[in-house]
Amino acid sequence: GTACGPDGITVDPSLVRFTNDELFEGFELKESLGQLHVEPAPYGNLPRMDSTFSIDFETRSELRLQGQRGSGHALYLRLEAPLGVEFEPGCLAATPDPDFEYCAGANRLAIVTIREALFATGEHKLVVRGVNPVRTPDWNMWTLETFVDVSFEAVQAGSFDDIRQRGRAAGFELDQSLATTLRPGIQEAGSTQLFLWLRPKVYVPPKGFVEIHAAQ
Repeated sequence: GTACGPDGITVDPSLVRFTNDELFEGFELKESLGQLHVEPAPYGNLPRMDSTFSIDFETRSELRLQGQRGSGHALYLRLEAPLGVEFEPGCLAATPDPDFEYCAGANRLAIVTIREALFATGEHKLVVRGVNPVRTPDWNMWTLETFVDVSFEAVQAGSFDDIRQRGRAAGFELDQSLATTLRPGIQEAGSTQLFLWLRPKVYVPPKGFVEIHAAQ
């Protein structure tokens, strides 16, 4: 466009080069993973809790292994969680899994080997096991990437040139637990005082509210 660079009058002529050899290569676009969504197990969003994470995603083109399986190359998923999440070493929630052969977890990185040499277009679900962080991360984003016909070590490195598809989704909020003790002033029937002790696991700023629901 006319406004995408400096004024030609101000450019030093010695810096200008022209070529007609057609040797300038373009760049490949990375395909987006559609409908990426992360969901913890029911009631599994407490701090430092062992939980499972369900990752739903959609591939818009198939992934196909070009070389022979067993040659050190495969199809992979690379899942990077927010800071504080810890994946288990063998992090597949269910084994055997019909779509995924193995999951190698280390800290907040999980690398999943796809079972077949072809990963079809469409909707998929990956369920992995791990431990929640202490609190909801400030940067609460999950990143999922696909790799085709590369080695496990290359997926670990996560070079941008090797990525085939990428998607990013917001994570989930953690519910902080609250230790409570409730004691009556007297044990007899009738009107009495109730003494309530609260011990939150995180700092609670002033001017908040405590909502108490009594038993039926």
